[in-house]
Amino acid sequence: MIWVFTAPHPVKGEIEIIKDLLQAGAHKVVLRKPDWTAQQYTALLEKMDAQFYRQIIIRDNCWLYKSFRLGGVHWSRENREMLLPAQLQKWVSNHPHSSTGVHTLSEIASLDGIFNYLLLSPVFNSISKTDYDGRFMGIAPAVKYSRLIALGGIHERNIDLLPGWNFSGAAVLGYIWQHPNQALNKLQQLQQQWQLGVEKKMENENKK
Repeated sequence: MIWVFTAPHPVKGEIEIIKDLLQAGAHKVVLRKPDWTAQQYTALLEKMDAQFYRQIIIRDNCWLYKSFRLGGVHWSRENREMLLPAQLQKWVSNHPHSSTGVHTLSEIASLDGIFNYLLLSPVFNSISKTDYDGRFMGIAPAVKYSRLIALGGIHERNIDLLPGWNFSGAAVLGYIWQHPNQALNKLQQLQQQWQLGVEKKMENENKK
C-alpha cells in the first residue's frame, strides 16, 4: 500500500500527474497544501474525475470530504489538538478512513484505534526537509487497531525493508515530487520494491 502526498508548492501539470498516479495504483493521494484555502482545494477537485474521489484524502477540510465524498480526512496535529479526546473520537468516527501523523510512541498509544491510519515519521532521513533525520528505522511500534504507515525518506532502495518491519504501507512525498516528470516511473519502482519486500517477509515467516 503506497500513499502519495502532494507537494506543498505548485507543480506544473499536477492534476494530470495525480490522475496518472491513481490510475497506476497509488492507494491514496493526500491533498496537503498547508497554505491553501478551501476554495483552492475545491478548484482542484472540480478538475479531477469523480471516479478518483474515493482514492483522495484531504487535509483537515472535513466539509470538502463530505461534499465530494472523498476517501478520507488527514488530520493535522493542530486540528487534532484543538479537540478534547471525546470530541476527537466523535469527529473522526463521522469521517471514516481518517488518518493523522505521529512522531512519538506516546502519540501512537493514545491515537491507536481512533484513526484508521497512523503515519509514523520520520522513518528514514527526509528527502523534502533538511535536518529531519530518521528516528524509527527497524521493527515498527506495536499497534492493535490502526494501520501504521511509514513516512519520511522513503525511496526505491529502502522501501523493501518496510514490510519486514511490520509497516502496513508507505507514504512518499519528496521522492515523487523532486522530479515531477518522472513521478509515474518512480511510483512503479516503489511498487515493485514494496512487493519484493512483501515476498521477503513471507519467505522469512515460512522459515520459522
